[in-house]
Amino acid sequence: MEETVQGKADIMWRHLLLSALLLWAPGVGSAYVEQLPFLTGVPGESQTLQCTLKETSHYWMYWYWQKEAEELGQLFYSSGDGSGTNFTAEPMSAWRKNNNWHLQWKNLSWSDSAVYYCACSTAQ
Repeated sequence: MEETVQGKADIMWRHLLLSALLLWAPGVGSAYVEQLPFLTGVPGESQTLQCTLKETSHYWMYWYWQKEAEELGQLFYSSGDGSGTNFTAEPMSAWRKNNNWHLQWKNLSWSDSAVYYCACSTAQ
């Protein structure tokens, strides 16, 4: 019995936690973003975070991340008209289709563990 409990604990610790929080941007008015509060994954798996812009369109959208004990850093941004929205910065890629903004990993690793923020703004 003890081995079974320990085995389950080991599996849980092997999952990555990708926390996703929304970030309000000044000047956006009633626009806001929605996304899942967190995702978990196993190293080597693929995973995608999605952020959806609500109540409006044609806003700039951003992905930020913050690793434990580190400063907030910008990963990707997309212009208000949605142009130029496919990006790759290994091991992540991002793309936007209309009001949906995606952040994807093809091969998760422990170094991807962080808090990820989606944000929108009326200006760059």
